[in-house]
Amino acid sequence: MLICYDIYFPEAARILALKKARLILVSSADWKPLETVVRRFIPSRALENNLHIVYVNRAGVEGDYHYFGESCIANPKGDIICRLSDREGFLVKEIDVGETQPPELSTFCLENRRPDIYDPLQMR
Repeated sequence: MLICYDIYFPEAARILALKKARLILVSSADWKPLETVVRRFIPSRALENNLHIVYVNRAGVEGDYHYFGESCIANPKGDIICRLSDREGFLVKEIDVGETQPPELSTFCLENRRPDIYDPLQMR
């Protein structure tokens, strides 16, 4: 599980993927105008880590904040397979956590990592 701002950083989702997560649940309270950013991050994190992401975002207005809703589910191909509007609601969707990217679409991001080149903790 990730909380809100965590999804903005690729490392958080990557660590869960490396620990064999097949689904990441993101509980969030993102507000306008950040919806354009989140619309890109959710499918990207799913694609680059070859897993499902369930993004649950607050909807409505409180004070100066307009929470944009748009809770959604992204599959390992980076497709949004269902999405809510900017209003409160709920999604019910069966997810096959064994689903992965087909070989012709696979980015091989996990298999071809080279942390020895960029990770200071693994550099010698």
